[in-house]
Amino acid sequence: MKWIQIIRAAEWWDYKFPPILVACYLILGQATLSIFDSLYTVIFILLALSAGAIYVSLINDLTDIEEDHLAGKKNRMAQFSNTTRWVLILLSLIPIFIFAILLQNHSMALIFYLLCYVAFTLYSVAPFRFKKRGLLGILADASGSQLFPTLFVAFYTAQECHFILSNSQTLALAIWSLSFGLRGILWHQFHDLENDIKSGLNTWVQQLKKPAIKLLALTLITAEVMAFLMLVDSFELNGVYIALVMYLIYLLLHLKLNFPEVIILKYSRSNYTIFLNEFYQVFLPLALLIHISLNQAQGYYLLILHLLLFPFGYYRILKTLHLLNFIKR
Repeated sequence: MKWIQIIRAAEWWDYKFPPILVACYLILGQATLSIFDSLYTVIFILLALSAGAIYVSLINDLTDIEEDHLAGKKNRMAQFSNTTRWVLILLSLIPIFIFAILLQNHSMALIFYLLCYVAFTLYSVAPFRFKKRGLLGILADASGSQLFPTLFVAFYTAQECHFILSNSQTLALAIWSLSFGLRGILWHQFHDLENDIKSGLNTWVQQLKKPAIKLLALTLITAEVMAFLMLVDSFELNGVYIALVMYLIYLLLHLKLNFPEVIILKYSRSNYTIFLNEFYQVFLPLALLIHISLNQAQGYYLLILHLLLFPFGYYRILKTLHLLNFIKR
């Protein structure tokens, strides 16, 4: 359990991975792979992404020790000696190199896989430390957390399935994932605003005025939704709209039961929900996997695997709708 806390798995496994896997499920829904090849593809992707996420968690904490101390924040790497810290970093790089070797025949996937960690290294490590360089930090984080992983998954799955991604599909995936990633890092910077000011970290959002924040939020959510609609149309998956309707119904029930603030970037009170997050994390992957289950032999194995690996999103939905107490009765 202590190791799980050190690598901060609770912060990325159930929140970051399901939206990234959407690219995989979109392509698997168009493919004719055997169920065992599909399962291998998903498991390989998850292991490769996990290896990278561990490195990113460790390098972020290592390079944030001083600033977290000034802000009074807990830092998991602070408990170790400097030697132990660097041993952990080096150990975390070994699986990444192994997966890079395994990807040597997947040139496009390999490029985007490595770019994930280049982006986060530039984001965290001095003298680059893009985290302190305003817009560069925003772009590096969004690219490393969403854009590059999504394109890695898309190109790896496409090659495994002998599926040719069109230019429009690739562009739609890129715009959608980048916009979502930008919303994620901007939310994070707003969330950490007071701590960043205490530690002397000058983040990009500190420079934004209220009108600019509203314009940025509108621009990002418009680009994100338009790219997503292009994506659904290009893959001809009209069933996804049913999932979107179900999410909107869920959101309305959430509003009625819990009165949260629905936000795009910035919240003004502690009770809030980020627009479309639960759709990407729960409703959309589920819809794509149901489509695969209905249209491919033994496709339900993928659905079972996903539900076993990512149960907490569904738990959160039930909890939000106050259904857990009803189930216990």
